[in-house]
Amino acid sequence: MNLSKSRYVAGLQCPKIVWMNKNMPEQRAEQDDLVFIRGIEVGDYAKEFYSPCAEVEYDENLTIMVENTRKLLESDAPVIAEASFSYDRNFCSVDILKKNENGYEIIEVKSSSGTDGNELEDLQKIAKNKTYLDDMAYQYYVVSSWMKENLPGRAVTKVSLLRLNKEYTRSNGEPLFIPLDCTNEVMNRQQDIENNIKHILKIAGQKDEPTEKIGIRCDEPHECGFKKWCFKDLPENNVFDIGWSMNKKKKYEAYDSGIISFQDVLDAGIKLPERASRQVEFTVNNSEPYIDKTQIHEFLYKSLDFPLYFLDFEWLTMMPIPPHDNLRPYENSLFQYSIHLQKERRGPVEHMEFLGLPGVDSRRALAAQLCADIPKGSCITSFSAASAEKPRLRELAKLFPDLSEHLLDIDKNTVDLAEPFRKGHYYCTQMRGKFSIKSVLPALFPDDPELSYEELEIKKYGGVIRIYSQMFKEHTLEDVPKKIEALLKYCRLDTLAMAKIVNKLHEIIGEQ
Repeated sequence: MNLSKSRYVAGLQCPKIVWMNKNMPEQRAEQDDLVFIRGIEVGDYAKEFYSPCAEVEYDENLTIMVENTRKLLESDAPVIAEASFSYDRNFCSVDILKKNENGYEIIEVKSSSGTDGNELEDLQKIAKNKTYLDDMAYQYYVVSSWMKENLPGRAVTKVSLLRLNKEYTRSNGEPLFIPLDCTNEVMNRQQDIENNIKHILKIAGQKDEPTEKIGIRCDEPHECGFKKWCFKDLPENNVFDIGWSMNKKKKYEAYDSGIISFQDVLDAGIKLPERASRQVEFTVNNSEPYIDKTQIHEFLYKSLDFPLYFLDFEWLTMMPIPPHDNLRPYENSLFQYSIHLQKERRGPVEHMEFLGLPGVDSRRALAAQLCADIPKGSCITSFSAASAEKPRLRELAKLFPDLSEHLLDIDKNTVDLAEPFRKGHYYCTQMRGKFSIKSVLPALFPDDPELSYEELEIKKYGGVIRIYSQMFKEHTLEDVPKKIEALLKYCRLDTLAMAKIVNKLHEIIGEQ
């Protein structure tokens, strides 16, 4: 077993991760490779940022990569991408290696966070996210050690983190990247690296599966891909399944004390918030649904009015490189909505929808059509509107001042349909302590295939964002109509589900 920078960082979180990756990789949870794809995209832009830039091509034989790096260093190449080094069973490829007056600068490129250029704040944030510093510290150790042995006189004198500039747009003249000098923080970590490496390699080299204890590191700094495997022997309805306000740290403290099942939680008399307590008690006692008819009635008649518009948005999110003008890194870009309209309490529903063309900035067309579809003064409801539809409406209003008044009217009149479930006015054990639409819908309609997300093809194609952002990049044109239909059906189900949920709530309080 040899280490790489990714294995080293994973091993610091839990050395069993490295062992599992080597011996039982099939147990790792499926990962969204869209993050990987976007990381490559950011790396390519970083190479342009430091252009001209020589690049060490990937080779399965890592020795060839190291030798090609040596040749570039000996030729005094000013900037090398993917410069590769090996030392004492440790290997790393450096995103950017840049020659400076005193030696070389290691530049680590990250796509997962942005910066506004405030160095002090950035360093404070990075100090809390140890992953970045551990990654760079390992690279410094390997590269410096290799240089001492192979090219005496050469040295790494600076280590920087290159991150995306939060203020960048394609037209405002701001640089796409802002570097941050992390040399001091990296040097302060050098004294622990060799011991860390020895410990990780010792665990990773075991013949038998390590008996690492479940703990908060299973979720921090990142949720472990092998968590499901390590948690496989826990009983159904265990302390980690408690929803609402019980934080992760308290759950692990309870587990460490031997409080594992819901019955254990009751027997131990742990004080939980009302809704979390209800979840535990109802599950253990197999109770009938909890229904606060007074609160549900108040929500239906004070918050909602007919005609009622059910609205759902879909948007591109977490895009490190803005695909359009007037868009910053990681800003959301709306491209789709679905509306179901119910004009009267017992009336039928009508449907309207919008889907922008992939690769085109559809925000203006979407906003204009939305204003045409929903008149001012209308009552609108969305599920989890406070974190989804309402912020997106305000973003559109800021972007298009001529439509602002109408868009802000829609925002003002949008009611969050998740409220009676989030507040616990309706709860049943099938919701498992959750109140998203994907938890509420099957709980209220367990046997209705028309309302099943499992029946949709969206998963087959990798989810909404994957389909839309990659539609013309990785699939044949023959696939496009199927993917468009998958997007439309998915968004359409969200708003149809909301209409069904409102009707169901009326039934629950006794109105047929």
